[in-house]
Amino acid sequence: MPDDSKISISYWEQSTFYKAQDVIIVGGGLTALHTAIQLKMMKPNCSILIIERHSIPQGAATRNAGFACFGSPSELLSDLNTMTEDEVITLARRRQKGLAKLRALVGDKALQYQENGGFEVFTSAMQGAMQRCLDHLPRLNMLMGSETYCKVSKKTLDDLGLRLFIGAISIAGEGMLHTGHMVTSLIRLAQQYEVNFMWGMPIDKYETSDRQVKLISGKGIVFTASKVVFATNAFSQVPIYKITLHRKLSWH
Repeated sequence: MPDDSKISISYWEQSTFYKAQDVIIVGGGLTALHTAIQLKMMKPNCSILIIERHSIPQGAATRNAGFACFGSPSELLSDLNTMTEDEVITLARRRQKGLAKLRALVGDKALQYQENGGFEVFTSAMQGAMQRCLDHLPRLNMLMGSETYCKVSKKTLDDLGLRLFIGAISIAGEGMLHTGHMVTSLIRLAQQYEVNFMWGMPIDKYETSDRQVKLISGKGIVFTASKVVFATNAFSQVPIYKITLHRKLSWH
């Protein structure tokens, strides 16, 4: 009996939809879309295909609840336990710059972006953690180079309807956005740059050689490219860390 899970491909399909690419990006989320757009800005003539296993991007890109954040005080203090001050602040500033680049690329209207600031709130069970954060606010603001973090008065908490919390720290420069509109806007922008998309196409395994990478779908389709970018975050079932593609991923 024929295997209905396998797809038969015509010559016409092979020479268009499934043709070899300069770059294939596995994953269709925020990292994948930005990668494709930036590569097209660098190399307008390169062919790029984004392959996503779901019918839409279903990872963190569309499920982060709209937080446009770069780091709360407790998060930065936690990072300082395993990273140097330079590494922690460099990471936080990169997040700030990334948010600014996203806003410039897509536009606040398309993102439905609102820079209302952020808050880190503390319950009565978090008294010690709150005090530690408050004690380190001068240090964190010095490292950030601005008055990014500020103690919120109890009256302000009550006025905001946050009466269940014993304290809070405001975070200047943070905001909120609509993640669905963010992703659809980036998809439209990538399409304007002639990036191609393949939705609903899981990649089960890969093969590498000196000249190309083969990506093999469970539907029996083989995709080939000179360069491959895996932008699948923690969802990948493939041991990507074993791939040695330094020659293929270098861009001259």
